[in-house]
Amino acid sequence: MDTTFYREFIVLAEILNFGRAADALNMTQSNLSKHIRAMEAELGEPLFERRYHSVELSGFGKQYLPYAIRIQKALDEAAAGVESYRKSAEEIVMFGGYHNIEIYGVEKMLVEFMKANPPYKTRVYEAEEKKLLQLYQAGKINIITDYYMEPDKPQFPFVPIGRVPFVAIIPPDHRLAGRSAVHLSELADESLMIPNRDTKMGERIFEIVKEACSKSTLDIVYEGSSVSCLSLVKNGRGIALQPEALPLHMPGTVYAQLEPAPSFIYGATYRNSDDLTKGERILIRFCDKVLRNSQIKV
Repeated sequence: MDTTFYREFIVLAEILNFGRAADALNMTQSNLSKHIRAMEAELGEPLFERRYHSVELSGFGKQYLPYAIRIQKALDEAAAGVESYRKSAEEIVMFGGYHNIEIYGVEKMLVEFMKANPPYKTRVYEAEEKKLLQLYQAGKINIITDYYMEPDKPQFPFVPIGRVPFVAIIPPDHRLAGRSAVHLSELADESLMIPNRDTKMGERIFEIVKEACSKSTLDIVYEGSSVSCLSLVKNGRGIALQPEALPLHMPGTVYAQLEPAPSFIYGATYRNSDDLTKGERILIRFCDKVLRNSQIKV
């Protein structure tokens, strides 16, 4: 049975006039009459006794009315529950971030977003690059931090936050310490620390340095987390090739610009707008606003 018939039956049972009941339901009298007859046909009993100028509940109609009221109440509660769920889902902003998101300013941006948009519940899930991409592709997280190495282009919808160059982080007593810039070819015989080659960043920087040094192999003494390599650098274990955001975030670190300067565009990859919650769409617009107000050109 069409569930809309229950409300129509209840209203007609209260008003006992087809014309006025149709007006109350914002429908035509002929459609209301058609629906009540369809309901009676399905139930196999008349709900009303129709007279020339009036209508009354039948004996069956009087008995059936309390059940119809309970059914309509359950339908209203179900509709309210669905609406509540949808509203709650629209308020959730799920954001997936790589480790050390604070050094790229993402943590600060999320805090500013939460302050500016208090109704939206922001959830941050931090994981490795490959894990986040898997969750994104599986549709479990709609927005993740991401980057692409220049001159590449992003694979998915992407809002840039900033351009980040790589730099050489140098031990304080190293021969290259104090230089404002270091050519990649000067690193040919150095012990190097780079991001993990399981990541796009690590794989690309390894190939760039290898090509610049005209060497088939490099002395890679460390692959992994950017922050973790700093103590090794300070103890003279090698030179770290890491994003400039790292030493800028760690005062007292000695570093030099690279020539030529590999760089990447950092930002957020997101699903198509139709797949985002209302809060997630607002976050993407917020990222755009941050970019426009920054001095970074991408």
